[in-house]
Amino acid sequence: MVEICTDINSVRLRYAAEQLFAPVPVRWCQHKADLNHPEKAIFYATSETGFFVVPTSPRNWTDATFEYSAQPQDWNSRAIQATLDLDVFELTFYLLARVDEYLNPQSDNHGRVIPDGFIQQKWMGLDVAYLDEIRKRWLRHIGVEDVLVPQCALTIDVDSAFAFSHKGWKRALGGLGKDLLHFNLTNLQERLATWAGMKRDRFDTYDYLMDQSKTHQWDLTFFFLLSDFEGQNIGLSHHSAGLRLLIQRVQEAASVGIHPGYHNWNEDAERTVMEIQRLKDILGGKVQLSRQHFLRMRLPETYRLLSSLGIQQDFSMGMATDVGYRAGTSRPFLWFDYPQNTISALTVVPFWGMDSAIKRHKEWSPEEAKNRISLARQYIAEIGDWRMIWHNETVCDEREWAGWRAVFEQQFKSI
Repeated sequence: MVEICTDINSVRLRYAAEQLFAPVPVRWCQHKADLNHPEKAIFYATSETGFFVVPTSPRNWTDATFEYSAQPQDWNSRAIQATLDLDVFELTFYLLARVDEYLNPQSDNHGRVIPDGFIQQKWMGLDVAYLDEIRKRWLRHIGVEDVLVPQCALTIDVDSAFAFSHKGWKRALGGLGKDLLHFNLTNLQERLATWAGMKRDRFDTYDYLMDQSKTHQWDLTFFFLLSDFEGQNIGLSHHSAGLRLLIQRVQEAASVGIHPGYHNWNEDAERTVMEIQRLKDILGGKVQLSRQHFLRMRLPETYRLLSSLGIQQDFSMGMATDVGYRAGTSRPFLWFDYPQNTISALTVVPFWGMDSAIKRHKEWSPEEAKNRISLARQYIAEIGDWRMIWHNETVCDEREWAGWRAVFEQQFKSI
């Protein structure tokens, strides 16, 4: 247990400290005499004296006035590296509450966050899990046992469950006509072979993924897109018998969540409600997990909506065009509604990188991607969790993704 002696009574301070040290519990005291182990306690913004003191920021923790108008300029690379000499609780709050994204809300043409303005870019970049390092260092410093067990998990987005199968006669004929019109013989041959049962559908990698999960004992979660077919929403109809049977089958070996579609913001709430209900009908039960399609989200609106619809964990905390730790941590944390100054019940689950980001945006070759993943896994192994986003089609090892199954399997290599 971590004991903290402080005169401050602030929901933000409690949130920051409890999320930083979790799963180690935090006990709060105002007076040194009430501490069980004063020799190990942290003293913060208090007239009491102790051995372990966290320097207190000049900014005010009072709930009504603790607002940022700009990034704190005293947080530099030197200070971050010497984490025992700065206000780690304010730093934790700033990163987890995603204050950067309120101060400097940059987004691309899809409405996805652009990380160029993140404060981490002024330090050592996004590859560093600052809060995981700070946590480890402080627990060691005060002599408190760390009960954290780092987790590794597979998370798979299913934008299009099958390349050719189970799409209905209208889309099947449309695809056939497109192949003929463009004289795409490769696609035509594969389409006909798949329909004839001579070849497994290229996107049907589910048995392989479930086998990998079982072999390496990593938790596995699938996120299914169930939007109406339009624009960036290219999934199968939720009426498709093949899709419904697939979801029910993988549910026996994995967790299943919703992949809310790509919509106009003013339609987002109505469409998300409908898509969650579709998945509920297929599963015959609750839907508690989600990840946004295209990682398209707005704070605080998206997380408020998901919370109101019964989602307990969202896996969208990462970047679509880069790798690293958007919130400065690899570990799940409760979402803090910064404008409303409240701690929500929604757990935010971060990831390090996405398949399309490392291939299309970072432009890494399979060999370079394997090396980068190995380094990232080695770095995070003892201080936090490991998750990436993969798609069912990107591990097919064919066409555009030939050679990338080995990249996927690099995650499992001994570190």
